[in-house]
Amino acid sequence: VKLNSAGEIVWQKCLGGSSYDYAYSIQQTFDGGFIVAGYSCSNDGDVSGHHGSTSYFDYWVVKLNSAGEIEWQKCLGGSSYDYAYSIQQTFDGGFIVAGYSRSNDGDVSGNHRGSWDYWVVKLNSAGEIVWQKCLGGSYDDYANSIQQTADGGFIVAGYSASNDGDVSGNHGRYDYWVVKLSPEDGISENAMPEQFAINVFPNPFNSSVAITAPAGAEIEIYDLLGNPVWSKTIPRSAQAKLVWQPDETVASGIYLVKASCEGKCATRKLVYLK
Repeated sequence: VKLNSAGEIVWQKCLGGSSYDYAYSIQQTFDGGFIVAGYSCSNDGDVSGHHGSTSYFDYWVVKLNSAGEIEWQKCLGGSSYDYAYSIQQTFDGGFIVAGYSRSNDGDVSGNHRGSWDYWVVKLNSAGEIVWQKCLGGSYDDYANSIQQTADGGFIVAGYSASNDGDVSGNHGRYDYWVVKLSPEDGISENAMPEQFAINVFPNPFNSSVAITAPAGAEIEIYDLLGNPVWSKTIPRSAQAKLVWQPDETVASGIYLVKASCEGKCATRKLVYLK
């Protein structure tokens, strides 16, 4: 349900098929649409691509436009139960999804042969799997929340009864289990040819920063939650440089500068210290 600032309904959508469909996480995306994650055992209606028997749930991820219409949807999982509980858009425009799984086939590999593992899936902007990881031990491990960190890695939180495999230090029964994943599976800064470099100077900065990129590039700045902060296009007739001077409403912190030009993009992290 989309509400206006007064809490009145702007639009509402029912999404799913003829069986059970549960939504647990939603975020507005860079383009003004929305990404939704949960789980489904449907394989009809809005849902397609379910893995195995519809007696079992798959992760179900749905990308909506700003009017709530489906742009794409993906079922992710294997032949057993797969439950998604958290989704966030990543710096590169893709998505990171976390939940838990009992599968060890289909999209899922590396299960630790316990009942449940954390299951973390990185998607690109079209919802295709870039990589996936099972995290856990020989008992039950349930992930409930994930977020990309400033270094391009990820932080995952949930709870675990394991004390082997990836898990150590259990205090008995279920413990909080917090896992930091390395940046090597996250954003690769400036992962473009040298002729499409983007530079920011000074970095860190405290009043204004110069952003250098190809002429004609669209420059967008986001906070670490994916909220747009500033955008501008470098004119093709101008020097390939823009200056960003944050207004007083912009807080100190880490920001992502993204340059897009002719179907390519490059990124830089930027530190603002008032």
